[in-house]
Amino acid sequence: MIIDILPVFTHHVSLLCSALLCSPPSKTGIVAALTIPALYHRHQECIDTYMSFAYMNLRMYEMVYERLSMKSFLRVRDWIMELLKDP
Repeated sequence: MIIDILPVFTHHVSLLCSALLCSPPSKTGIVAALTIPALYHRHQECIDTYMSFAYMNLRMYEMVYERLSMKSFLRVRDWIMELLKDP
């Protein structure tokens, strides 16, 4: 699951941020890198449940968006075809 990579991801994000800024990692980044994995380990079941719920909602809205964009595309395509037919 996506949550399984969270501790590794937070470590890589803090390293990337420090490399991009060419400065030592900030205190906030260090605190986040140390506490997020521990908090995730403690509340893993709750976080996994919430993340799966959020993922299902995102998929639902993605499907709605795809349907809407396809309807819009077809409507515009038909409108353009009508304009090209009528000289």
